[in-house]
Amino acid sequence: MAVEVLFLIVFLQGLVLSALLTPFSIWLAIRTNHFDNPGHRKIHSQPHPVLGGLAIFIAFNLTVLADVFLLRSSLVTGDVLLRWDLTHVLIGELRGHLPGVLVVLGKLHALLLGGVIVFLVGLWDDRRGLQPAWKLLWQFVAALILIRARVRFDLFPGYPLINSVLTVLWVVGLSNAFNLLDNMDGLAGGVAAIVACFFAACAYQMGQIFIVIIFVAFIGSVLGFLHYNRFPAKTFMGDAGSMLIGYLLGGLGVLMTFYDFSSKTSLALAKPLVILAVPAFDTLSVLAIRLKNRRPLFMGDRNHFSHRLVALGMSQKHAVLFIYLVTFCTGLGALLIRKLDVWGAMVILLQVLIIFAIIALLERVRTRDNQP
Repeated sequence: MAVEVLFLIVFLQGLVLSALLTPFSIWLAIRTNHFDNPGHRKIHSQPHPVLGGLAIFIAFNLTVLADVFLLRSSLVTGDVLLRWDLTHVLIGELRGHLPGVLVVLGKLHALLLGGVIVFLVGLWDDRRGLQPAWKLLWQFVAALILIRARVRFDLFPGYPLINSVLTVLWVVGLSNAFNLLDNMDGLAGGVAAIVACFFAACAYQMGQIFIVIIFVAFIGSVLGFLHYNRFPAKTFMGDAGSMLIGYLLGGLGVLMTFYDFSSKTSLALAKPLVILAVPAFDTLSVLAIRLKNRRPLFMGDRNHFSHRLVALGMSQKHAVLFIYLVTFCTGLGALLIRKLDVWGAMVILLQVLIIFAIIALLERVRTRDNQP
């Protein structure tokens, strides 16, 4: 139970910090005239402060850096810096994971540095506007920092170049997927928190306690902000926040292990795709619509998953809740794949595809009925 208590402590640290920092970010946005103004492709009718990503960024980094310092000092030197009985128990439990903890610590610095770059680029884009090509360039730079620190997939042993390319595409893809998903009050933050919960649960299944701690800090930091971002939103996270959470989820996903000797099928490697099915569906579907309509791929519109649900008759609040539920339903399958054989895992993957096929069918019927 000691480790679970540590998870709770770290979660509350991120939650409280983010909840306290978000009002400050709103005040700062007002003072610096940092607003997201209404437009033809946006659904809000009033200007909103758009510095909420700052609260997530600071809360996550402070929580992780402070806890990493304490844990590393205690694990490596044997000195317990926090004089709690609980800490003695925790150090005893985590010492068995010391090699893995030290490996992740070395790579964590690269993840945090890349996060700084992505956040600053998003902040500049929110303030001044940035061409998509420049955003992509800096996202690739942040992803290459991970590669330099040997944070990459190991899907093809002996082929580091292929693994590196896949890692870069994964991280950059998720950075943009959550940027695209941030189109309705509470949507991107809520989906990110649900996704992170499933990632944390998978890491816990694999005994990756330190990775769970980082995910828990992430969840707390996002939920503290989400209180102010749920409908009707008092503030937005902006590109700085949406690209950051996508980047962090991508990088942490690479740090995780999804397959080991206890897994009954190599399809266990599909767990991140199952967990991230909703952001993937939103990104691929909206890009397909833009291609079909011969519109620029990087020009915003109102053809996202959430917008299409509103077109089906849902309110904004219900559309966001519906997407939360779909994310939860698809993510549940990821917790089972590890214990299933290849046929059982294929059933999980098929179930995910059927869920989105049903949604696509409903959208198609609605579109046909609206045609003259």
